[in-house]
Amino acid sequence: MEEKWIEVTDRAILVVPGALLCRPEHTDEWEYVIWLDVDPETMLARARARDVAWVGSEEVVVERYRQRVIPSHLLYEALVRPVDRADAVVDTRDLNARCLVRLGAMTRV
Repeated sequence: MEEKWIEVTDRAILVVPGALLCRPEHTDEWEYVIWLDVDPETMLARARARDVAWVGSEEVVVERYRQRVIPSHLLYEALVRPVDRADAVVDTRDLNARCLVRLGAMTRV
């Protein structure tokens, strides 16, 4: 696919999704960080509903999450503490009733 560049104003907002973007070596890259908090069991339930279609087996999805994704996520949370680093934290355990846990002011760098 060919690259397509667009020009935006200096007031544009770029949203970069990524689970591991709160690592210390990236902190200078972001002006504002929103952490979407979720527990491992909710993460697994969503993976079951979402990933079986492309993985092909619920057992494979569960195994992948229990053996790799969840332990990696928990290690990342323990070492990096993204909840503490984020400017805003949203509890996403219930997608029908998301809860804003913390909201920090956006400051211009």
